[in-house]
Amino acid sequence: MNEEQQALERELEIRNRELQEAHSHIAALEEKLLKLKQYRRELKLLKEERRTLRKSSASSREYAGVAADAR
Repeated sequence: MNEEQQALERELEIRNRELQEAHSHIAALEEKLLKLKQYRRELKLLKEERRTLRKSSASSREYAGVAADAR
């Protein structure tokens, strides 16, 4: 009976260790996921900023062209 109990305790220790490793792995993956989401938000903002700058640049060129034609 004692040997069986010791075997079960060893198995329990192993499973607890595996579970802890799995939790650590999941935590690392969640951290990476949060970083990816942050990078996506930043990329979206940069794309929007780029779009806005292109629009304003195009408007400036059109205005400069109209001003040059008026001379």
